[in-house]
Amino acid sequence: MTAPQPPEPKPGSGPTAKPDEALRARILSDPHLILDDPGIIRVLVAACDADRGQNVVDLRGIALSQLEHRLTQLEGTHEEVLAAAYDNLASTNRIHRAVLTVLDAEDWSSFVALLDSEFRDVLNVAAVRLCLEFEAPGGDTSSDPALVFLSPNRTDDYITGGRPMPRRVVTLRRVQKGQRTVYGSAEPDIRSEAVIRLDLGRGKGPAMLALGSADSNQFAPSLKPDLLQFLGNVVERLVAKWMTA
Repeated sequence: MTAPQPPEPKPGSGPTAKPDEALRARILSDPHLILDDPGIIRVLVAACDADRGQNVVDLRGIALSQLEHRLTQLEGTHEEVLAAAYDNLASTNRIHRAVLTVLDAEDWSSFVALLDSEFRDVLNVAAVRLCLEFEAPGGDTSSDPALVFLSPNRTDDYITGGRPMPRRVVTLRRVQKGQRTVYGSAEPDIRSEAVIRLDLGRGKGPAMLALGSADSNQFAPSLKPDLLQFLGNVVERLVAKWMTA
């Protein structure tokens, strides 16, 4: 009686199986198909380690693993740098558009009206307040929400919170909510603010421009104030011009 023969291995299976000739030729012609794929490299290295056994230390594999980790970190840093560059470009364009908006004002009334409308929308904030430190005519508050009259010494108190602090042109901070004396009905929506000290010239009282945002990160203290300082320089010149006219 003839002994039963072992089943023939299926094509492409078993330890001595050869890869598809077309695939093999493609890999040989362009090895970067595998070398540029971290997933494939990890599988190949793991298979190689299994064949060696656990008592063999593969220094080259360790070095490759460390290099792969560093490459991943560098790619992450690169993406963060690009994102920061795009954010900075967007912020620069926004400030420039805001400046062009207020430069279109023909008189004081149109200037104040622009602050809490187009100017506010361009800056993407919840409220814009121009605060002047002197008593309003007749002791009344302004009928325009963008214009706020503060009592004497109130500007510095608001900017510093009554604490001894270096005198800064731009103050960036997160807040639980805005102050009603400045933001009025917009008070509950404010989560961060930029307060820009304005120098209106000799003989004019202190003033400030307050930008209130519903986003707690829009005016985080870690941000650079350069663009906002430029914006404040433009606004203070316009305010001084209208107050002198």
